[in-house]
Amino acid sequence: MRLARSNGANSRPNRRIFGEFMDQSEKPRPNLAVRRIVASLGIVVFLFVYVVGVSDLGRHIPPHNTLLTLLYYGLAGTLWGVPILPLISWSEAYKKTRH
Repeated sequence: MRLARSNGANSRPNRRIFGEFMDQSEKPRPNLAVRRIVASLGIVVFLFVYVVGVSDLGRHIPPHNTLLTLLYYGLAGTLWGVPILPLISWSEAYKKTRH
């Protein structure tokens, strides 16, 4: 890679990438495949921790209270997707952020 100096107020060196100059303050973003791998691993790790936590907390629900047990596991079974949505959005936002 060739290094060049910018002529503007920013005197940081620019890197030439594929015929274009990229300012040093711009960090290269991971490509779509890397984002999907990171998101997949993050989802698996999160779900493992979430299931262990939900089942551990579920032990403390009184066994004779069927309505409370149904409500708890019903909410826990649907709310796991809320924290994962930003991770999925990030992994698929590569196309939108490219110029």
